[in-house]
Amino acid sequence: MSQRDTKDNENRRRRRDRPLGLSNRKGTNLKVCPYSVVFGGDFQVKLNEIKDATPDELSQREDELRKELFNLRFQKVISGLENPMRMSQVRKEIARIKTIMNGRRITSGG
Repeated sequence: MSQRDTKDNENRRRRRDRPLGLSNRKGTNLKVCPYSVVFGGDFQVKLNEIKDATPDELSQREDELRKELFNLRFQKVISGLENPMRMSQVRKEIARIKTIMNGRRITSGG
């Protein structure tokens, strides 16, 4: 194995081990959860709230989010959005809810 191959492998390993959303500059020694950087720090709280909710609450929350997403799409076309990232946040929260609901359905055998 050549020296270049070993150097490439080291670089790949460094990239793979680095948490997502953090800078790749040397000297940045951030000791935070990468999800708190990406989601503004309240990711774990939301996830715990979703996991603790009943199936009825989850389906109701999903309906609310779908309506909000529908309205955001209209606002985007008509006048533009004040916070364009809100669409992405709503889609991801819907995905989280659906993931939890599907996991519960699978574990219950239904």
